[in-house]
Amino acid sequence: MAEPERYTDTSGGCLTAVVRIPVRIVVLVLVVPVRVLWDALDAAAKAVRRSVLAPLGRALTRLARTLVLTPARHLAAGVAWLWVTLVVVPAAWLCRWLVVAPAVWLYAHVLTPLGHGVLWAVRAVGVGLVALGAGLAWLWATLVVVPGVWVWRALLAPLGRGLRGVVVGLGALLAAGAAVLGAGVAWLWRWLVAAPVVWLYAYVLAPLGRGALIGLGLLGVALTWPFVALWRWVLLPLGRGLVVLGREAAAALGVAWRVAGYVSRALWRAVARAGRLVAAPFRWGWRRLVRPAARAVRAAAREVRRIAGAALAPVRRTLRETRLAVREALAAARLSIRETRRELRTALFGSAPRP
Repeated sequence: MAEPERYTDTSGGCLTAVVRIPVRIVVLVLVVPVRVLWDALDAAAKAVRRSVLAPLGRALTRLARTLVLTPARHLAAGVAWLWVTLVVVPAAWLCRWLVVAPAVWLYAHVLTPLGHGVLWAVRAVGVGLVALGAGLAWLWATLVVVPGVWVWRALLAPLGRGLRGVVVGLGALLAAGAAVLGAGVAWLWRWLVAAPVVWLYAYVLAPLGRGALIGLGLLGVALTWPFVALWRWVLLPLGRGLVVLGREAAAALGVAWRVAGYVSRALWRAVARAGRLVAAPFRWGWRRLVRPAARAVRAAAREVRRIAGAALAPVRRTLRETRLAVREALAAARLSIRETRRELRTALFGSAPRP
């Protein structure tokens, strides 16, 4: 019973103390019937599952195993045997003698000699190509490489060194002119553009920007102060109160659910005990009085039926013999009537059969 103490919260102040007790009382009054009904439904569901659904499931499982799974397994085994016997074995035989054996013969007597011949031809062509490549390399080295090296060493290299000296001299002159021109442009940029811009920023734009920022700050304070006051003095306390109320309602719901569980278990325990007290005399009477009396009556009825059957057996036997005698007498009378009629027909109409 010490578990509900974890919901005891003394950090909320007087509002928590004022809200907690009424909320818990109301929630307990509302939750107890729901918990009692929930426990009743839970017990009924467990009883139905234990008494009806579990036996029904076992019966359906056994029935499905007997009527579906076992025949299906035997049917699958039969189908597999038929498949192996009628399809796989003939197909393997046909594949062996119609595909594998011709393919092996073709590979051994046709493709292998043909491959050896093609390999010999490729080797011969490769040797010829290597010889041709060696000849072309000799011609390239003799007719192209050697004259090209002579032209580079005797003509192009001295010409390139002269042109490089000319280019270096022109580059030095251009670098000196560019340095003088860059110094002049930098001096003009410093005193004609950078200095006026710095003065304009320091003495005009910066004070004007600081004044604009101060004005915007004052305007923002004037515009946001009502919203800040509304949030701080109205919405924030209201939200805190709603949070406290919701937390207390949730805690009260948990405590009330557990307390209602104790009450529900005690109530159903009392109902079960009362039912046992009421049902015990009936059970004792059924076991001690009704069932032995019923067994005695059943035994007496069986004995009376046996005695009556033994007493009526001669009567039944006499009736059976009388019935058989009457039946035999009637059969003899019918036979004599038939003979008499035949004799009269013979005496009146002769022995010839009637058309």
